Amino acid sequence: MLPAALAAEIVGVTASGAFSPGPLTLSVLASSGRSGARYGALAALGHMLAELPLYFLLGLGLLRFLSDSVLRALSTVGGAALLLYAVLSVRASLSKSSLPQRLEVVRNPVLLGFSLTALNPYFLAWWMTAGLKLIADILAYSSTLGVLTTAYLMHVWMDFLWLSLVAWLAKEGSLRAPTAARYLQFALALVLVYYGVCFLREGLT
Repeated sequence: MLPAALAAEIVGVTASGAFSPGPLTLSVLASSGRSGARYGALAALGHMLAELPLYFLLGLGLLRFLSDSVLRALSTVGGAALLLYAVLSVRASLSKSSLPQRLEVVRNPVLLGFSLTALNPYFLAWWMTAGLKLIADILAYSSTLGVLTTAYLMHVWMDFLWLSLVAWLAKEGSLRAPTAARYLQFALALVLVYYGVCFLREGLT
């Protein structure tokens, strides 16, 4: 079991990536067609297939260089990145641009999830900043394969939940007025500010 504080950190910081209105979320929204939640879950599976190797490569690579100075540097970079993501989330939540209309269905949601993850520069930037800080905190607690796996599962379930929910709501026609999504995004931005400040304090003190 992970400590409660570390588990909360994983869930809170994961929200900065999982719940962002990036290309994968918008493509699932536009392509979910009649499949609903199943389409979103399969897209999340494709996302996981692209993300999982990167997660373990970063974890195993970072393990060789983990030290107090590296942790402080990662805390500073990760904190600054989270504050930037918070600003972007607030801007997106205040934007009045409409969500895309449903497009022709992309028939392979696994391929959709994989390609829009692997080719997304925001995804790579997130893992090299906020995500790398998360991995460092996980390794500081324990470097066992079991803990790394448990931590990843605590991260990735949010992708499955979010994309399944988006696809289901799109099928039901409930995302044509995205007010609730904007409120959620604004609330998550406050969570990012909290962890961003915490990370910066760790790195600068």
